[in-house]
Amino acid sequence: CGMVAGGFSASVTTPLDVAKTRIMLESTAAPSARIASQAVPEPARQSVIKTLVRIGRHEGLAGLFSGVVPRTLWISLGGAI
Repeated sequence: CGMVAGGFSASVTTPLDVAKTRIMLESTAAPSARIASQAVPEPARQSVIKTLVRIGRHEGLAGLFSGVVPRTLWISLGGAI
């Protein structure tokens, strides 16, 4: 039961994890790398919603759910133990 619940919650919350990771990486990157890596320049501090919208527009659902399979498997295995 924990395996299914954990796997489901991991897959559903993947876009939030992707947004969190992007925000963290953008805030720690050097200013020149930050400007070069962004298709649309944005302030260094962004909200999660703005980041989700930006990823959705530029990368689509594939970008929002990038890494869903390994994350779901990892958390499902942890729930099974």
